[in-house]
Amino acid sequence: MAVSADTSLTVVVAPHLQTDELLGILCDYSAAGLLGVFVWVDARDARGPATTATMVRDGRSESVVLQQVLTAKHYDRVRVAVLVPLDAPAEQRAPLAAEQFVEQVVRSTARGAGMTLLRMLLTSGRAGASQLGSSVVVEGWHNLLIAPEDSPAPGLGAVPWGNLAEPLDLAQRAAPVVAAVAGLWADVQQTPFDSVEILPGQTLRAVRAFYRSLDTAEVERRLRARLFDPAGRLPLPHGGQVPVLYVEDVSAATQTMARALWTKHRDVLRGPRLGVDDVATQAISIWAALKMFLRFMGGALRNAPSAWLSAVKGSVSAVLASTVQGTVFGGRESAFSVVTSSQLADWQDLGRSADTLNAAIGGSAGNGQLAQQDLSALWIDFVNGALTLADGGRRAKGLDPIQVGAGVGVLASAADVVPSRADRFTAIPTSLAAVIGVSDLEPADVLGAADLRQRLQRAYSDPASGVEARGASTELERWQQHASKSYAWQAGSILTDFLGRARTEVAQIAEQIQRAASEISIDERVRARQQAIGIILATMTWATLGVIVVLVGLAAVGFTGWKYTLITGGILLGLYIVVSLTLFLFAQRDMFTLMNLRKSQQNQLEMMQANLQTALQDVSRLSTAYGQYLSWCRVLGPVLRAPFGPAPAGRSAAPLISDGLPRCAQVGVADPGAERADDAAHAIQRRLYALGWLTKPWQDMVSHAAERLREEPEMLYRMPGLRTASGLDKWSAAVASGQVHSTGAEALWQRVEQMFAEDSRVGTALTGAVFAPAMGQHVPSEQFAAGVVDHRPGHAAPFDGSVFTDAAMTASRCAVAIDTAALARPGLGFRATVVQASDGLAPYDFTLFEVPLAAASGVEMEKTAVITHTEHRDVPPGGDLVF
Repeated sequence: MAVSADTSLTVVVAPHLQTDELLGILCDYSAAGLLGVFVWVDARDARGPATTATMVRDGRSESVVLQQVLTAKHYDRVRVAVLVPLDAPAEQRAPLAAEQFVEQVVRSTARGAGMTLLRMLLTSGRAGASQLGSSVVVEGWHNLLIAPEDSPAPGLGAVPWGNLAEPLDLAQRAAPVVAAVAGLWADVQQTPFDSVEILPGQTLRAVRAFYRSLDTAEVERRLRARLFDPAGRLPLPHGGQVPVLYVEDVSAATQTMARALWTKHRDVLRGPRLGVDDVATQAISIWAALKMFLRFMGGALRNAPSAWLSAVKGSVSAVLASTVQGTVFGGRESAFSVVTSSQLADWQDLGRSADTLNAAIGGSAGNGQLAQQDLSALWIDFVNGALTLADGGRRAKGLDPIQVGAGVGVLASAADVVPSRADRFTAIPTSLAAVIGVSDLEPADVLGAADLRQRLQRAYSDPASGVEARGASTELERWQQHASKSYAWQAGSILTDFLGRARTEVAQIAEQIQRAASEISIDERVRARQQAIGIILATMTWATLGVIVVLVGLAAVGFTGWKYTLITGGILLGLYIVVSLTLFLFAQRDMFTLMNLRKSQQNQLEMMQANLQTALQDVSRLSTAYGQYLSWCRVLGPVLRAPFGPAPAGRSAAPLISDGLPRCAQVGVADPGAERADDAAHAIQRRLYALGWLTKPWQDMVSHAAERLREEPEMLYRMPGLRTASGLDKWSAAVASGQVHSTGAEALWQRVEQMFAEDSRVGTALTGAVFAPAMGQHVPSEQFAAGVVDHRPGHAAPFDGSVFTDAAMTASRCAVAIDTAALARPGLGFRATVVQASDGLAPYDFTLFEVPLAAASGVEMEKTAVITHTEHRDVPPGGDLVF
């Protein structure tokens, strides 16, 4: 049963002087990342309540106290592995007392942990029997003789080590077996002897091991760089039956989507306007005309027809006096100049000035609602348009994916959709930035680019910074030529274009109102005619009245009759009325025409005032929209560049061991070649990304932001944008600066690793070729892993016969009885080990412990415990062979 590497520990007990080379090689393995953590104890230090030990972790040795290590955490299993160098004299090996001491320390301190007791016998394989004492094979332990042979794979034949004169040669060949048997290999820290019962009596097993490690850290790094491309290259999604292609004409695609966006939301760009036909014409009835005539007669009697005319003029100009002249051209000249000036102005100043003017002339901006106008539908569609260009998904009506023939087109670069902060303009020298007041430029700031261009042009004449300004201006043109292809820039250009149109319209309407006010004046000839008519009418009135009075007086004194007086007076009065009406009709034609003209001008002024208010509302609304546009670009740019956030940290490539490994242990590096790696990465992307794949990362990003702001996700789209200290402004600033980012990289990489596990073809494409440093050549992965990764128990070749006696070979005791494999797949690579062991045999079945011939002849020899056991005694006392 496998035990987690975090809950198991191996304690190696060895005589330092005799196993120094072997321990050094194990440390080298550890430095190369091949071994887990282990502790080794020098047999001479195995005493006392604070046993000095050395902990080896990642090739670094640290002095520790064994008892403290065992009690620092809970271990499910502790293995005690004693190294017994048979070639060394008995007094130079680890004493039995030291082995027993370490065993007792583990039992007493590692409470509840299972124990595995291993004694590994090391020999150089030199021929001849050894004079071994009773300490070689100890009851109650797994006594394991590391077979002095080397084989490239479990099913292939073995070659004896031969005579090894140098301890280093022995260490190089034995170290992989020691690591496998003691459970030291990283990721496969287990051994079959964790579950195999210890055989009774003095028994000994031959043991060998095989190890393969395929390092794919570099391949995985390149794959992560492709999947989580920091340069912002977008993957080509899988469309099922619909072909998906990269768009070649980027400008046309982004312009099409931007125009579709603003066509859908054209009401945001320009509000409704009143035309001439929208102002109703007022009809004058006969009674109204009669009232005008009577008022005219009253004015004539008072000799004041000009007062009546001035009243008509006053009613027309009252609107102007109370609105534009008194407001726009009066005490608020600064706000008016900000809105109508041909010079570029800050978009926030534009919005504030438009609100101020609109409130002053009676608009609705005074309550502050225009700055909070709900443009959420626009920005939801703006985001949908960007995501559709990137992944080809169909999200919103009217914002269809780009068609490329019968397929769907997507953009290849995130910067072509919405550029991020990494794409901003920075080619401004520090000295020049101090002069013009700008150090960099946001990648989607259309107004900022125009303002920077004007600043640079003004700096041309500066003798100190003129050259730098011209160079920066050239770089700006080159940068803008590329940046203007993006969807964000196209959408921003349309927005700023209509903002400029609204500013121009405000200036034009104000000028028209001012011109109309100057045209409202009385013609001097008309005024003189009115004065003459007034004198004539007054003279006629008083003359007629005087004659009538005289006639009445004459009739009263009897000079004339009353009949004559009445007839004459009536005739005079009739003539007076006829003459007055004739003069009125003749002389007042221009007056009625002028009155109707002034009334029409009044209607036009009212229309222009309404249009002026609407144009100011457009300026305010578009200024607010521009701030939101910049904020959403700040968020979209980084999300499109890294939809799942930063690439997950991978395993670092460990140092490679290029020499000193036997054939049973091989370390390789996956090296598929650039073309095969690209093909494999492309296939993985096609399986990971389908049309519309950006929807989930974007929703997660918005939901996370809304959760932090304690708002609903929809509220983010309604908030004001840049430089307003709103939730959207703060969030966008944090995303642009990298403080907040998407967090789906780990989950995506887990999906990739799951693909490796579910479909071997995916990993095979990246690991098909293996470079083995020890071999100095590339080999197919099947050859490299043969017999170890695809290990099949029951097909093991027997141990080499040189380690067994003839009798043992005859009885087939060299066969493999234990054949277990362990496999771990960290990512694309793997680490695999196979441990094989013979059955438990009597020591004299091995040539190292074979009974000398002299003992069989009755020659007196030292009695040893290893030959007193009577089990499996198949060799007769004599020297004759039995067949």
